[in-house]
Amino acid sequence: MKDDAIRAMLTEASFPEPIGGSAAARERLMGTLRHHYPPEKSYATGQRSLWRPLGATALAMMMAVGIFLAWPEREAEAEPLPSEAQMQQLYDQHELTHAAYFLEKSPSS
Repeated sequence: MKDDAIRAMLTEASFPEPIGGSAAARERLMGTLRHHYPPEKSYATGQRSLWRPLGATALAMMMAVGIFLAWPEREAEAEPLPSEAQMQQLYDQHELTHAAYFLEKSPSS
């Protein structure tokens, strides 16, 4: 009997209007539900597309190749070639050291 009286009192009681109206309260509740149970096709599930990272990688590679091709090349710093007299002196010096080496290494009889 006591429970029936309490139930009757609760069903007849008026509820206060929620803050911001019933539409705002419904949106708050739906936001909580969406947070706990996100939709299946979401980035949170890990089913992301590979096009975006691949595009960024291709763009970075194109920029690197463009910078490499646009970089100015240094001028060559080659020494001048030796003259004919210097080359003849080098050949003569080589022949002398070559002959001395083989005379030194030859077996003495």
